[in-house]
Amino acid sequence: MLTMYLPLAAITLVAGVGRLAVLARVEYSGQVKVHWLYILVELDVIRRYVWLLLNPSGQALFHEVSALGSAIDPRAMVAVASVGAMVALGWMVRRVEWLASFGIFWFLLLLVPSSALIVLDQGEPMSEHRVYLASCGFFLAAGAGIGWLRARMVRASPLTRRLAAGALALVLLSFAAETLLRNVVWASPVTLWRESVDMAPGHFRPRLLLGEALEDAGRRDEAIEQYQTAIRLRPAEPTGYVKLARCLADVGRLDEATATFRQLQTLDPRSVAASSGLAVVAMMSGRPDRARQHFLETIAIDPRNVSARQSLATLEETALANPAEALRLCEEIERLAPGTPGNDDCIRRNRSRPATPF
Repeated sequence: MLTMYLPLAAITLVAGVGRLAVLARVEYSGQVKVHWLYILVELDVIRRYVWLLLNPSGQALFHEVSALGSAIDPRAMVAVASVGAMVALGWMVRRVEWLASFGIFWFLLLLVPSSALIVLDQGEPMSEHRVYLASCGFFLAAGAGIGWLRARMVRASPLTRRLAAGALALVLLSFAAETLLRNVVWASPVTLWRESVDMAPGHFRPRLLLGEALEDAGRRDEAIEQYQTAIRLRPAEPTGYVKLARCLADVGRLDEATATFRQLQTLDPRSVAASSGLAVVAMMSGRPDRARQHFLETIAIDPRNVSARQSLATLEETALANPAEALRLCEEIERLAPGTPGNDDCIRRNRSRPATPF
């Protein structure tokens, strides 16, 4: 305990606190805030994880979780009671069935890191992959429980033993059938995200992800419908506008793509995605002067934007026949991000060309 377990626990705790500090102060500086009521939400999520492990129907990549208004919300009280019962059970059986106790606390403790992120409002409250490693503890406890029942069956009547064996066989068969069904769903990204949309039709995020899957499958018209629905569900979310506009541009609906990027610009006047998107659509429309203006807007918003400079340099060199300006932009890129792929060729190529008046 003193030479191995406690030092390992201390190292893990320090590393976890350090990771949260980096998240709050570096990665999402100024965006992280503790939401204490989300602790109740995560307790409810833990209850739902346990139910999914016991009855694995209703699985999906995305689960909608509604907020809890207070600690006296009936759902919050059920969640607290459920997790409290798990803790109490783990403590009660620690001497008579230590493996079950170990499994229960394994399950709960390994859900703490993801729960901490949710309390800081980072990520979706419920995601099945977070329970994969934690579920090892659940299955240890379940195995210990089945072993305990099997020991009791030795003294039971032959009929009771046969009934118990039949019940266990039915459970295993149902799990096998559920596994086959899940394999069918997972065989296609479109089917997988369609399932999430069906389970959470009022949430914007699965719509965006279904749209991406439809795009990858070449079904862009259907993807456009999903992006438009996502925007209706969450008009303040910029991601939907970006994905919709890019998809519209891909199918040649350039005026609609421009209008969508304009909507995003109205929503967020300092959106780099909007100004650079407008520039790309202008290039596709054969309007290099307009594209140049939008790329300059992007650089004004984000002075260290290398991608906008690369695109503008290509535009100056090819469509606007201005190698001197292209050279200046590529030299700026070299100062901002030395070693950017293709930039050395840009500098060398444009230094060898005579300057052309703009």
